[in-house]
Amino acid sequence: MRRRLIYVLAWIGICALAPSAFAHHTAGHGGGGSALSPFSGSSRPPKTFLDLSFTADALDLERGEAFTYQLAGEYAFHRRLAVGARVPFLTLNQGLSSSTGLGDVALTLKGLIWRDEARDLSLNLGSEVSFPTGDESEGFGSGTVSFFPYLNVSKHFSFFDAFLTGGGTLEAATPEGRGSSFDYAAGVSFPVLKRSLPLDLFLAFQGSSFLGSDTFTDGSTKGYLKPGIAFHLGKRLVASMSGKISVIDTLRLKRGVVLTPTSPAFQTDVEAGFASNLYYSF
Repeated sequence: MRRRLIYVLAWIGICALAPSAFAHHTAGHGGGGSALSPFSGSSRPPKTFLDLSFTADALDLERGEAFTYQLAGEYAFHRRLAVGARVPFLTLNQGLSSSTGLGDVALTLKGLIWRDEARDLSLNLGSEVSFPTGDESEGFGSGTVSFFPYLNVSKHFSFFDAFLTGGGTLEAATPEGRGSSFDYAAGVSFPVLKRSLPLDLFLAFQGSSFLGSDTFTDGSTKGYLKPGIAFHLGKRLVASMSGKISVIDTLRLKRGVVLTPTSPAFQTDVEAGFASNLYYSF
């Protein structure tokens, strides 16, 4: 509880400093240790952007902290199709030991498959493919090629924006891990100030339920509530901060499974954290 309070207070402090200290963010869908952006990632139609992020997570059961520094981007070569990539670096603090290294680099493909201009409603289909560039023995990567297909619905209402995303995690190298999790996210964003320094408040729920995993029992679920704030520093530049707190935790290891202290599975089990990002659209 003390650690959770420290992370919440740290997030509030960073939000207060946002106008003078530009920060970052991590894009993605599903639960795990990923963060969520209301602008980039799977929750928006194809768009060209660059996104610099920083994420700090306190692992559950006081296993330590995970810090992620990531550069992500997307290029929309057509209004209905975009390709992108993300390059993460991780620092893992576990007790008295600390290590830093490259995580799993990923490529992304996203397409706008249907749009209703009158209703401001869009349906997006995409996938991310991550490669085992991170050292699995150090906890920096999964050790296998992983696929993250998803389907997203985004809608603009009179006073807020909303999205709903569903997807999955598929591991190519381990048959037991195929369809290892069902990932989902839903969120809303409200404009609060529209003059001087426009800002939005957003709230999202993001989670994963494991199905067919070789590590967790079927139905094991981890879900997070993620409140945040976004500052529009210009027409193309946005800085956002978000907190993360575990609200659903039914993760259970399969019988007989023993994990090493540096197992990447521990990155899935986060107690609380915060993320910040600097996002620029072209």
